[in-house]
Amino acid sequence: MKVFDGFFTLLVAAERSLAIVRDSFACKPMVVAETADYVAVASEYVALADLPGVDKAQVFEPMPEEIYTWQA
Repeated sequence: MKVFDGFFTLLVAAERSLAIVRDSFACKPMVVAETADYVAVASEYVALADLPGVDKAQVFEPMPEEIYTWQA
């Protein structure tokens, strides 16, 4: 079995799906903005601030070792 070792934030995308996971220390920055129309990720909120509807988005920092997935 292969294991990730060290600090990481991993994003995997396919045509109609997206998944993210962070290491147990969550040292690498990541912010997610989720609306009914989109999911956007960045290393800091300022990169998301001008997106349409971001003021009503669910904005959060993913928890360490928790896998988040979305389907279109």
